[in-house]
Amino acid sequence: MLIFCVVLLCLYLHEKQRNEEANDKEAVLSANRTKVSSKSKTSKLWSQICWSPSCIQTSADLLRSIDPNVNPCDDFYGYACGGWIKKNIRPAKNPKWDQFSKLTEENNALMNKLINSRQIRALYGKALHFYDSCMDKAEIERLGGEPLTKLIKEFGSWAVIDKSWNETNWDFMTSFITAHRELAVSPLVSVWVDFDIKNSSVNVINLDQSYPGISHRAFTRNSSTYRKMRHAYKELMVNLTMTLGGDSHSLREMEDIYKFEKKLANILEPYVEGNKKYRKMSIRKLQNATGPQIDWMRFLTGVFRGVDYKIMEEEEVVVYAYDYLVKLAKILEKTPKKTLANYIMWRVVKIQYVQLSKEYRKIFKNFYIRAFNFWRESPREEVCLSALSENFGMPLSKMYLDRRFKGKSKKLATEIVENIRDVFIARLKDITWMDNVTKHVAEEKAEYLLENIGYPDYVMDSKHLASLYKEVPVDPKTYFLNQVYVRRNDNLRNYAKLGKPFDKTEWPFPPTMLNAYYSYNENKMVFPAAMLQAPFYYASYPRAVNYGGIGTIMAHELTHGFDVTGKDYNKYGNNIKWWTDKTIQNFYNKSQCLVEQYGNFTFHGGLVDGKLTLSENIADNGGVKQAFEAYQSWVSRHGPEPRLPGMMLTNEQIFFFAFARNWCGMFSPEAGKLSLKWDEHAPMPWRVNGSLKNFKKFAEHFKCPVGSPMNPEKRCAVW
Repeated sequence: MLIFCVVLLCLYLHEKQRNEEANDKEAVLSANRTKVSSKSKTSKLWSQICWSPSCIQTSADLLRSIDPNVNPCDDFYGYACGGWIKKNIRPAKNPKWDQFSKLTEENNALMNKLINSRQIRALYGKALHFYDSCMDKAEIERLGGEPLTKLIKEFGSWAVIDKSWNETNWDFMTSFITAHRELAVSPLVSVWVDFDIKNSSVNVINLDQSYPGISHRAFTRNSSTYRKMRHAYKELMVNLTMTLGGDSHSLREMEDIYKFEKKLANILEPYVEGNKKYRKMSIRKLQNATGPQIDWMRFLTGVFRGVDYKIMEEEEVVVYAYDYLVKLAKILEKTPKKTLANYIMWRVVKIQYVQLSKEYRKIFKNFYIRAFNFWRESPREEVCLSALSENFGMPLSKMYLDRRFKGKSKKLATEIVENIRDVFIARLKDITWMDNVTKHVAEEKAEYLLENIGYPDYVMDSKHLASLYKEVPVDPKTYFLNQVYVRRNDNLRNYAKLGKPFDKTEWPFPPTMLNAYYSYNENKMVFPAAMLQAPFYYASYPRAVNYGGIGTIMAHELTHGFDVTGKDYNKYGNNIKWWTDKTIQNFYNKSQCLVEQYGNFTFHGGLVDGKLTLSENIADNGGVKQAFEAYQSWVSRHGPEPRLPGMMLTNEQIFFFAFARNWCGMFSPEAGKLSLKWDEHAPMPWRVNGSLKNFKKFAEHFKCPVGSPMNPEKRCAVW
């Protein structure tokens, strides 16, 4: 309260001084006009200021973010985020520190507080038993590797550590099915139920290649980076085996597993978009193509046992790695049963051992340091909260929603999305590179767009939440087995979708997840409650702040429906061409401008990859324009908002400030350089400055001279 009063007093005095200066200036300019009392003018100016607690706090937050020594027409990111960067210290454990990092820590702190509340514990028994089992370090240490060795024995033993293993008692198909169904491990192939990308209304069986325990490039490339990863992986295999009780015999067996995994890595198909490797065929045709090494009918009926759907040989499945499966069959034909048995069990061990005692977790830590020269030691509370969110995300979300997403929050966020959609549709008529045929279909796609905002309604239904986990046995003393049971439950729930219509309203992750995204195959945007928080969004913020904050992110996600990938998916999310050839060519011509422009931006001594970041740059550039026009549309209907106190900025300028504030952050030098290689987003300064350089309205509202860095003579624009 004391801090709030100090902030209020400072803003009051600052605003009073501004009003007096404005009155003095007006008095000079009006010397030959009818005089108006100073009191009347002050009263009028005062009424144009928002003095609500929310506005005062917002103004104070924004003022702390500004660096007044930077000219906004030279470097708007530096102007809007310079103060934030100076006042925030990047924790040594975080290679990147930004608004998302801060909000994640705030959310985690709240959840940890709730988890330890007696009142909460009485309501969320099973979920919190899972958390307790993770936090029970003494019991985890007491058990050591025992839970894993028991699992291995139940699964049929492992020749690597059991010399009595006999292949006459081992059946490949039985082991293969059990690994997938009961242990949620995917050796050799991946199988799951999801939409058909050519017809996203139906759930079908999907088959794809399965990746090795480390990047397949570590097996197939010989640079120093990949050699280091390869050696670290071998060392991991040895250390795990010896810790589980292995000997020199075990080392020979592990070498055999490594060689087999290398063969698999060499037949993996390179990554391409799913639509480019899509094949739909009957199980019978797949069987004929691959031969008898994998009995596909036995495998699929075994994995989907208990599902209310009868699988027949003529059942069509979607195959994403046809060539891989054909080559895999040939490798299996020449591979001894013992090697196959050892490999399947290795995949089980590789996934599960990190849930064991410190001795086993240290093996993973050493591997990671040797392979990647990096390790971030997370507190146990953070590890267990992450595991709880991943496995019991919906019950956890109800705790969160009761405290952080109340009242009109969902309604207002939905209003912003709808206004942005309306603006996007209205702007289509001004897009000169898109022909009328494509514009008509684009309008239909935008109108058909689905959105998940805040949370699914069933999260507030405790009985429904309990039903999601009724088949999961949870014991507060057995964290390892709890993980096994939860993974199995998730698998079986996925398999149960077979034969049912694809539910596009389903939430892909819990509302506590700090993320927002657009799904091409569903034509759907997702904005969970954790994302709809300050500094991005707050129901009591002025609209200028909300449209500049979350509004630009919402418009960014909408634009993905019409970017390099979005152009290949229609209003239903089906992978069907709906742009004319002429429009596609014009789109690429327009996009090339962005590729070249961003390719000349530098960050941490390197150049931004204009091709890698193209889709995100298209969305950033289009998003800020659409959100700004949506805000102006709101103002035209409701009238101007009162200004924020103590700031020399108009509400339009505040909009741009809020947009920039989304991306205030910092990298370690090493992480900054690495981000240029793998991050599909432009670096944070260029997400802001790149987008605003290309938006004429920004330069107009900040009165930037033509030719200044933020008002170039040449601009790039797609949307």
